[in-house]
Amino acid sequence: MVSVTRSVFGELPSGAGTVEKFRLQSDQLRVDILSWGCTISALEVKDRQGRASDVVLGFAELEGYLQKQPYFGAVVGRVANRIAKGTFTVDGKEYKLAINNGPNSLHGGVRGFDKVLWTPQVLSNGVQFSRVSPDGEEGYPGELKVWVTYTLDGGELVINYRAQASQTTPVNLTNHSYFNLAGQGSPNIYDHEVTIEADAFLPVDETLIPTELELLEAMYQEGQVCKGVQRDRERALQAQIPGLPCQQFSFGTRAQCPACGNKGKLVPGALFILSWLTMSRQGIEEEKNKCFD
Repeated sequence: MVSVTRSVFGELPSGAGTVEKFRLQSDQLRVDILSWGCTISALEVKDRQGRASDVVLGFAELEGYLQKQPYFGAVVGRVANRIAKGTFTVDGKEYKLAINNGPNSLHGGVRGFDKVLWTPQVLSNGVQFSRVSPDGEEGYPGELKVWVTYTLDGGELVINYRAQASQTTPVNLTNHSYFNLAGQGSPNIYDHEVTIEADAFLPVDETLIPTELELLEAMYQEGQVCKGVQRDRERALQAQIPGLPCQQFSFGTRAQCPACGNKGKLVPGALFILSWLTMSRQGIEEEKNKCFD
């Protein structure tokens, strides 16, 4: 049995709209999702002893998400990750995108899908968000209708992405959650164990653009499995995504932003020492302007 509740999370400046929070809850987990950026603001799971803890980073108040921060929990697009020099060619025409990360375009540009208010629709076991990205938004061609659906199925959170374009355009959507599987308040991720089974990896240049495909010495069975393990919460981060050419995994011990925290008090200008890991699905493009974080 899944319950779905909605509440007001905050008001955008200058009367730009109301941000709502949708809470999906089953016997095994609870997730809070905001209509601002389709953002997962909390994901509470139980360990083997039945103790529940929030395993994603985020903010307790809307103010944190409106400041400069590293895409905590948001859906990023139209294209997740970097497009080299912010240019690509479709049907013989070159398009120039907004540059927002060194020489490249990152996560859809200056105002990507993470920085817009989505239209929600409550479902029996989840919530669906939708928006229309107009032709030319951040430099991308064509109108793009997008639907992102979050549903609970027992102990699983399922995210479904769907998009419909009026003309050929690159689309690569993902969720940008940061995980600490030890739970909120844990000081680090040093005892996490991560296994990634893959036959190849992509080296990157100094601006984090992939250069070429390199085979790994160890070969594994078909399909790619990414798994994060932290003691009692080994199922909190597990993905098996057959048919996709590549999955990305990154980790770190700190995140820099004007007000970083995990549901705590906001301190503008502070640098918090955080431990996080994030995994996203990526597609490898044929050209050199591959889109990777």
